[in-house]
Amino acid sequence: MDLSDGRHASGFAVSPISWSDMKHYSDMMGLSIYPWEYRILRDIDKAVIIAVREKAERQKAGEPEPQPVVKGHVMTPEIFGAMFGK
Repeated sequence: MDLSDGRHASGFAVSPISWSDMKHYSDMMGLSIYPWEYRILRDIDKAVIIAVREKAERQKAGEPEPQPVVKGHVMTPEIFGAMFGK
């Protein structure tokens, strides 16, 4: 997502996207975004930050990445292709 590419680097962790950055991005792109959409973007951003932090912690601990599971089956390229025709 373009908006995420504009994050400010902190050197230690992923920085959240600020309200002003979201507003500037929407203005620059000519988008009309409602207040509730900004809140959703902020919630998604929080989830991204948590996921990035957890991934870094797993890598530091030498733990393998969890595999996505769909209806009790590990998602493989074959299952994905059968589901989505890819």
